[in-house]
Amino acid sequence: MGERVEKPSICPVCGEGGGRFLLVGDKSEYVDWQKIVVQEKPEDVPGGQMPRSIEVQLRGDIVDSVRPGDRVSIAGVVKLSGASERSPLYELYIDANSVRVSERALEEVSITREDEEMIREIARDPWVKERIIASIAPSIYGYWDLKEAIALLLFGGVPKILPDGTRIRGDIHVLFIGDPGVAKSQLLQAAARIAPRSVFTTGKGSTAAGLCVSGDTLVYSGDGVENARSIVESRTSNVAIASGLMVTIAEPLILASYTDGSLVRSRAHNTYALVADSIVKVETSLGHELKVTPETRVLSFRYGVLEWVKASELREGDYIVAARRLPQLLPTSKFTLLDLLPGNSLVELKEDLGGIVALIKHVNRPPKALPSRRFFKLGELRRLLNILGLDLGDVEVFIEKVSRGGRGVRTGVRIPVVGEGLLEFLAYMYTLGRLVGGGRVYKVKFKVKSRELADTIALRVEELFTIKPTVKSLGDGRGYIVEVKSGILGDLLLGLGIKPSGGAYAAKIPSFTAMLPEPLLSAFIRTFFDVRGGVRRGYVYLTVGSELLARQLSLLLRRFGVIATLVRRGGKVELRVSDYISLKAFKDNVGFSSVERMRALEALVEGRRHFRPPWLLDISDNIVAVKVTGVSFEPGGIVYDVTVDGVHNFVAEGFIVHNTAAVVRDPKTNEFYLEAGALVLADGGVAVIDELDKMEKSDRVAIHEAMEQQYISISKAGIVARLNARTSILAAGNPKLGVYDPQKSFIDNVNLPPTILSRFDLMFVVRDIISVERDRRLVSHILEAHSVSERFKPEISPDILKKYVIYARRYVRPRLTPQARKLIEEFFVEMRSSALSYQAQGSQAPIPITARQLEAIIRLAEAHARMALRDEVLEEDAEAAIRLMSSYLQSVGLDVESGVVDVGTIMTGAGFTTRRLMSVVVDTIKKRSSETGKCVKLQDIVGDVTSRYKVEDSKVKDVVKRLHQQGVIMEVRHECFSLVE
Repeated sequence: MGERVEKPSICPVCGEGGGRFLLVGDKSEYVDWQKIVVQEKPEDVPGGQMPRSIEVQLRGDIVDSVRPGDRVSIAGVVKLSGASERSPLYELYIDANSVRVSERALEEVSITREDEEMIREIARDPWVKERIIASIAPSIYGYWDLKEAIALLLFGGVPKILPDGTRIRGDIHVLFIGDPGVAKSQLLQAAARIAPRSVFTTGKGSTAAGLCVSGDTLVYSGDGVENARSIVESRTSNVAIASGLMVTIAEPLILASYTDGSLVRSRAHNTYALVADSIVKVETSLGHELKVTPETRVLSFRYGVLEWVKASELREGDYIVAARRLPQLLPTSKFTLLDLLPGNSLVELKEDLGGIVALIKHVNRPPKALPSRRFFKLGELRRLLNILGLDLGDVEVFIEKVSRGGRGVRTGVRIPVVGEGLLEFLAYMYTLGRLVGGGRVYKVKFKVKSRELADTIALRVEELFTIKPTVKSLGDGRGYIVEVKSGILGDLLLGLGIKPSGGAYAAKIPSFTAMLPEPLLSAFIRTFFDVRGGVRRGYVYLTVGSELLARQLSLLLRRFGVIATLVRRGGKVELRVSDYISLKAFKDNVGFSSVERMRALEALVEGRRHFRPPWLLDISDNIVAVKVTGVSFEPGGIVYDVTVDGVHNFVAEGFIVHNTAAVVRDPKTNEFYLEAGALVLADGGVAVIDELDKMEKSDRVAIHEAMEQQYISISKAGIVARLNARTSILAAGNPKLGVYDPQKSFIDNVNLPPTILSRFDLMFVVRDIISVERDRRLVSHILEAHSVSERFKPEISPDILKKYVIYARRYVRPRLTPQARKLIEEFFVEMRSSALSYQAQGSQAPIPITARQLEAIIRLAEAHARMALRDEVLEEDAEAAIRLMSSYLQSVGLDVESGVVDVGTIMTGAGFTTRRLMSVVVDTIKKRSSETGKCVKLQDIVGDVTSRYKVEDSKVKDVVKRLHQQGVIMEVRHECFSLVE
């Protein structure tokens, strides 16, 4: 693509020259264009050379057809670019005609029915685990434990997200440290060939950045009125290249965006989760606060003109643009309340389901598995419908009831479709209801003042769910309690965001409300105002106990052109509608059920006909300008953004903000793009890193963060960013002096910091030990591999094994059985108890094992169960994990001086004997300094310590040096030390 638009020298019509030619944009033809960079596969690069790369330009329908990590074949024409009058230098690039992707990522590999049957057949073999391990680098002699560790890494444990949002990784990290020529690199290459997604590298940092909103900012989207954090994190998957940006790919998201004076539906394909140094908080007269990064541009209204202004440049008294009327959005996917229920719920289908039942029978296991094929576990039904290309929404009308367990109709509950009745019930729930209980017992309670309202709620519940509630009087005019007992109803309300015992104050509006047609949404909001609202002098009000609920309702009111102000009073939030246009829109579209209140509302509207608040300026029927009441800066954190196709803006907290995600500006196109390194490209797969010990310090920081936190934060050229790196790491390195010295501890043999070493689940020392018997077997194996190579055919071919791994990671999520849990518990406690004798002496004690190794054992056991496609982690899986962990601790975690297992050697970089000596040295310096008030000479420290303990002078001097390097002591003058205060 040229760097500028070439103007014609003469008019093509009249042939005259010298005139002025202008580009007519709306009559021009445009093509999609994208630049990517391809490079040699690292494993194919000759030793000592850098992989070569070249730019490729894509046009038309091949744009966005590849993403980082893909192996591609490109057909095109090599051309020259870059020359100018000032420079004779040219650059090569490829003008691509076609792109063929030869290796896709994990989630894009298709598993056919035949593949699944073959995989299941392999899994039924009792020796399947041994076959899998034997299929990894069969031409390499021995190393069974190392190959087993690679197999476990490929299958991985089960990632978990706890209720408080804490994420426990399931990825397994393995490190090989060994002598030269022991086939470490070949083992790594074999793992890279089998892994569904892999990047072979020596490790490199990544770059990212963004101009975004804070995580709790409400975004009006197809996911509902939801905070940006939830929208982005629910979609974050893999890094990809799109429109010149290397970004996080996501399923299409429907948003509301501003264009040509209107709010319209828009689509976003890319989302970002980044890190910002600071955040600007913009307070407004509406009570809504907008929190964005300083560089984020907000649409403002200055001197009668709309313009984009950086948030950091806004001042009190400015006006920013907000949406008055938001469009109805389309759902990202078909919604049904059944999607909110747990998979073990029992579904009863209607008799007249007909062909659907026949199809389900055809794809399901034999009918004897259940007494009647009208009954299915919800998870089972979802899986079967998925095979048929259907979802629960397609058969929703054929479902009779849903219950817990196997009691069928007796405890069944009808799950209603989303309609006016359900929405009114939810509004009652958010304003008057409370969910109590847990587990299998849930109760829903409504406390109301009038018997009429109690009967209305009870009737609504019975009509919707076929459950008959009880109505109890509290006596003495205190009101009534409507109580409903139902586990399934409790599950449903939990799925809708209502927490037990929290009631409406712990709730948020369900996501499907943004997609509701106006009559249904009107009924939903009207019920809120009927129960908790009313008419006062000058405004209509609604009082709620939840800040989030108030902000969500305020944005939903804008579907009708109603602007509400948030007023915080005494722990509650009040929505107030006061300007004439909003009051009239509220009367015409929402209103009250009560005739008396509607009369009061009509009088209010008439009385406010000429009221135009100075803090709210009407620009058009769809947008308004809102006064800024304060601008302040807050500490930074994680921020979020989306890339909106075409218009590049979206509605955040009701205001219109510009979206950008960028870090590097291309000098030719002036577009921004992200540069991602190996760990980001391997997101969702395996990063294979050779020569880990030769990584630069900056790269070590990146890998340290990625191994535990599963993302990479980069600060470069004033840009701070974060990218996902949810990857397993298989690494190899060389000993510090070239050959491993068994007389030294593991930490003294490697050139890696304890902070990185401690995050590997398994570490192996691979030594080249001279043994006549073993050497004879080794040479025989190698000679046979060179002469009769067909004998080393793997038990399972790499292509089939790759699909086997994909299937296991995609569908198998094993859970620990009580027997496996007990075995792991006993191992952990027994290992820890071996250090009790040292603690009894009141001195430094070894640390045989920590919770970090415990979690590693769990991951290894889960991976072992996955290898056999089991849904349960059995004792044999736990035993295999414990055996590998014991081998690792006995070799790598051994304190050479004392001969005891001390994982603290890896965690801290010093064995427990060294740590104990460090304490003695510190105490000696402290005691002598307190007595003399001066620094303590090195010879005095050595003399004191060696006289009390059997330790060499050199060891004491090494400890003093270590303490000085760590900043515990300082050298006041030559070889004279004191403690750092």
